[in-house]
Amino acid sequence: MTIDTATVVESATLLPRLPQALSQRIDIRPVVDALRPLIRAHEKEMEVTRRLPEQVIAALYETGTLDAQLPREFNGIEIHPADHVELLFELGRINGSVAWVAMIIPGNYPLFPETVQRELMSRDEQWRTASSSGRHGTAVRVDGGYRFTGHWVFSSASAWANYFCGYAQVFGADGTPEDDPVWGGPLMIHGLFFKDDVEYLDRWDALGLKGTGSGEWKVNDLFVPEKYTGSDSADRAYSDRPFFRDPSWNGQLQIAATILGCAQSAIDAFIEVAATKRANNSFANRAALMGHGELHAVRLATAVAKVRSALEWAKSLAVRAMDAAESGNELSYEEASIEMQHIPMFAGVVSREVADILFGIAGADAVRPGPLQRAIRDAMTAGNHTAVIETGLRPVGQYYLTKDWDGGPVMDLENSLIMPPPESE
Repeated sequence: MTIDTATVVESATLLPRLPQALSQRIDIRPVVDALRPLIRAHEKEMEVTRRLPEQVIAALYETGTLDAQLPREFNGIEIHPADHVELLFELGRINGSVAWVAMIIPGNYPLFPETVQRELMSRDEQWRTASSSGRHGTAVRVDGGYRFTGHWVFSSASAWANYFCGYAQVFGADGTPEDDPVWGGPLMIHGLFFKDDVEYLDRWDALGLKGTGSGEWKVNDLFVPEKYTGSDSADRAYSDRPFFRDPSWNGQLQIAATILGCAQSAIDAFIEVAATKRANNSFANRAALMGHGELHAVRLATAVAKVRSALEWAKSLAVRAMDAAESGNELSYEEASIEMQHIPMFAGVVSREVADILFGIAGADAVRPGPLQRAIRDAMTAGNHTAVIETGLRPVGQYYLTKDWDGGPVMDLENSLIMPPPESE
């Protein structure tokens, strides 16, 4: 089908908006259906410019997609985590870059006290943030704030951001590293930087997710007032509400949903290409057999099962997490720490496996430019994100193996995102 780009762009002002959910379940399908033609119309542009077009960014804001995790006080959606999982998965089916940006922007920065948040959001019509925790900077404590130095990379949406948020280790004025008063270990904080204070480096050139604008940026000895900083151990603003007590708010299930959406996009593209294949003069008539042979059917069925099972696992934990937050209870350690990390890592494994399966059975369509090639590249790139690398499954496996031992579980948590179990477990 040929899309009239001009018509699609002009109609962006008529897009529906996600209703303010306040942690209740909503129907995300009208927004997904409305965004689909606009995103499709700009896919080639994203691949070339390595960023989202302004029309797509504006539409994501207009529909509330980029406000999904903002508080109601700022016209945010406070979306139920299970609906957020579904939203990101469906966006990933359309385009991995769009889904990745929609996953990153709403919740990948600390919330500030309401007065500070209002001050920041009043400066610009759209709260465009880019953040990165893939590489740490340093923050030296001084009177009234910190002096930040660092070079952050793989910062999605940085190509069009007006605010930047960098993760940094805190040091005293004498150079002594400070300890986190809650978790122990090095004290880490987020610093918020204004666009004019950041040196942006346009170096994003990856295999897939090309439209995410995931560039690099750095600051050098930049003073940041304390009010523009936040730590993971500090109490979040608005934490009296279940939405912000929900442990799935931390983004692990959201990244899983986005990665799985990329994998499903590759499956969808393969099915569409296979449906159009006709006999030709290629070697052994291989093109005509694409998608119709027994091996292809078996492998495609396997790919679909992997994605669906991982998605349902993510949705299940999202529901359990919100139910616990609303009832004033807490998830078990296995749910809040082990499953919460296991699911995105499993999603990464699934996405890489699906990309490999489809690349192996798609033939030339997986190599030459087109929707299938792009979707396979996106699935492979998303599945290789540092947060979901397969080596992170080691302590997960150790937990399941040793949780019933005397003195168990026994886990090697060095370089792991998994918190140690409470002493009672």
